[in-house]
Amino acid sequence: MCGRYALFKSGPQLGAEYGTVNLLDWNPRYNICPTDPVPVIRLDQGFRRQIHLAHWGFQTQTGGNARLLLNARAETVTEKPTFSALARHARCILPANGFYEWEKNNGQKIPWFFQLGRNETQTMALAGLLKETAEDGNLKHEVTVLTTKPNALVASCHDRMPVIVPPKFLQDWLNPNLSFPASWALEPFPAKHMQSRPVSNQLNQTDAEGEHLLTSNTPRQQALF
Repeated sequence: MCGRYALFKSGPQLGAEYGTVNLLDWNPRYNICPTDPVPVIRLDQGFRRQIHLAHWGFQTQTGGNARLLLNARAETVTEKPTFSALARHARCILPANGFYEWEKNNGQKIPWFFQLGRNETQTMALAGLLKETAEDGNLKHEVTVLTTKPNALVASCHDRMPVIVPPKFLQDWLNPNLSFPASWALEPFPAKHMQSRPVSNQLNQTDAEGEHLLTSNTPRQQALF
């Protein structure tokens, strides 16, 4: 599962890092939650990278009940009617400096931050699917994050983790003319290229925000894989 993440690079920094043809007005966020507007990157008709906002989560109706689909399982995404066409033609990425998972310890939930390498300013490209629907005459963009089995680092907290697109496959992932890359998209990102550490338990509050959230207020020490 991926239910919370951080993106504290600015809009111009994201444009420079990913080579987008446009810039996004984006202020650093340390506690991005479901239904929030989030930056997504996809290819335009000229195969250039564009960045814009989409709401995190697919709003669906099942049996008269509203559901919010934050994640889609990479192993079955091409088989599910909700996702199959999007997996072929509407792939995108969500830039993130890292994502959070919660460790259960003696009845407490301790948040951990997972990032690439030892430099938290480096972003990871979370694999996503982008849905466009018409609402009141306007296009509404919604995005869901693909998940896969966890690597050894994430497994201590959760049995799923987001699919992280390796940089060398980024353009292929975004290319709607290429088939879903099951050869690598089902595999978890290597733990040896990631790092984790406990962070502030204020993340248990969805309205918490700020750089201080990356600092642990528990007695746990930083853990490296």
